[in-house]
Amino acid sequence: MELAEQHDSAQAQRIARFLACTFDVLTFTFDLFELRALAVTSRARNPALPETPTMIEAGLQDFEVVGFYGVLAPAGTPAAAVERLSAAFKATLETPDVRTRMVTQGADPAFLGSADFGRFLQGEMPRWADAVKRSGARLD
Repeated sequence: MELAEQHDSAQAQRIARFLACTFDVLTFTFDLFELRALAVTSRARNPALPETPTMIEAGLQDFEVVGFYGVLAPAGTPAAAVERLSAAFKATLETPDVRTRMVTQGADPAFLGSADFGRFLQGEMPRWADAVKRSGARLD
């Protein structure tokens, strides 16, 4: 696998739009219907809603549900390629225009390297598998 190094502002903007599309809809909905958020589900207050408490602050101990985006490579991808991709995503996420756009739309951009993201997923999968099992949801 050969990776071409790119420093393309337009590409960074496309990634930012992709990552932030959910928040465009949320912001539009709040504005259109004059809704007020009662709480956020992250462990810390959201910078876009600084006056809105967390679910933990509202009294639900250990309640944390966060949305996330991640990029996974196929098993067996050379470590050097994974590291280059990881560095490129990190650099994109750290650009001021991408960070500003994401924060103003309610996201809390954070970067996890491949090992940390793997550990995060390992913790999330059993949690949500249990929730799905208890709900009785099935694929038909």
